[in-house]
Amino acid sequence: WCGVYGALKERLQGLPVYSVRAVCSSYLPDWRKGADYRKVYSAKRAEGGGVALDLIHEWDYLSDLFGLPQRTVAMMGRFSHLEIDSDDLAVYIARYERFLCELHLDYFGRGYRRDVEIFGEEGTLRADFGTGLLSLPDGSTVDCEEEPNRRYEREMEYFVDYALRGEGESVNSPRHALDVLRLALGE
Repeated sequence: WCGVYGALKERLQGLPVYSVRAVCSSYLPDWRKGADYRKVYSAKRAEGGGVALDLIHEWDYLSDLFGLPQRTVAMMGRFSHLEIDSDDLAVYIARYERFLCELHLDYFGRGYRRDVEIFGEEGTLRADFGTGLLSLPDGSTVDCEEEPNRRYEREMEYFVDYALRGEGESVNSPRHALDVLRLALGE
């Protein structure tokens, strides 16, 4: 629902895609100020913690942009120094009909990085969700930065409108949500 995502989706329409690379990397101890990262659900496998579920929104937007992949290989585990028992790294390779997608999720990156690069015939589109910048194949950039609450307002506007109209299938139907969950879990 963020501005840079909307701009990316609009620019992507009809462009041939060769490859996609997405990354969501940040340092778990920095996530919740004043909280001991070892005591939050993210650190505990039994409470649903781990990057695959915490960072599931990467699969949400990738499946919105490109649909569901034909096949996915997933590898995940705990590899860092973090004192957690949940997975701190998940790496996926997804096969679509005409391209491959790489997705990297981790809890140990020391700087916040959340972006997607789409390589194609025209060059590379890069959406940086942290800065709100969309980099275009010609080297120019589009600044899509906005007030953080705007994305939530946009989401609420959609769902209120959908609830009042009740037409068609939601952009996140239960069936689609289950498919995305299976992707994230590597099933």
